[in-house]
Amino acid sequence: GGAAEGRAAEGRAAEDGAAAGAVPPARAALAQAWSVLRANRSFRVLAGSYLLVSTTTHLVLAGLPYFAEYALGRPGLTTVLVGSFVAPALVATPVWFRISRTLGKQRCLLAAQWAFVLGSLGMLAGARTGLAVVVLATLVLGVSFAGLQLFPFSMVPDTVRAAGAGEVDRAGAYTGVWTATEAVGSAAGPYLYSAALAAGGF
Repeated sequence: GGAAEGRAAEGRAAEDGAAAGAVPPARAALAQAWSVLRANRSFRVLAGSYLLVSTTTHLVLAGLPYFAEYALGRPGLTTVLVGSFVAPALVATPVWFRISRTLGKQRCLLAAQWAFVLGSLGMLAGARTGLAVVVLATLVLGVSFAGLQLFPFSMVPDTVRAAGAGEVDRAGAYTGVWTATEAVGSAAGPYLYSAALAAGGF
């Protein structure tokens, strides 16, 4: 009986020691994410670009209700503007995909970025020139938004394969980093928008 109890105690002590020496899952995931970003420059640039794009697009989307009510003086247009921003993605995504077969993903991504800039400028002009310009500009933003979502995501496997066979085995780590990047961007946009309103005394 005493020997059995002793062996059990030793087993528990060994388990406790192993647990104490184990790396916490969160820390291990963070280390793996950092390793991926450090090892693959192409992916690092793509993720950084997407973080900026995601933050910007979600900031604009969060600002549409304010724009409709205070810039246009028509709060009822919020639904129209949000719909004009989001709905075109259903049609534009397959169109972007077909165009990319001819022009390539990088050129199409650049075109989508420029279209977003033009749409944003059109919204500013539309606040003075009329509702039709605002809706048209919002549609342009929606079409560009579809490309800004499609192409960065579709380029992730390209950056992984370009880094070598060893990186392909770490595809899960790349997916985790990308998901985190998307989550940070979608949260940072509305946060920055709210911070700007607060700084302005709204």
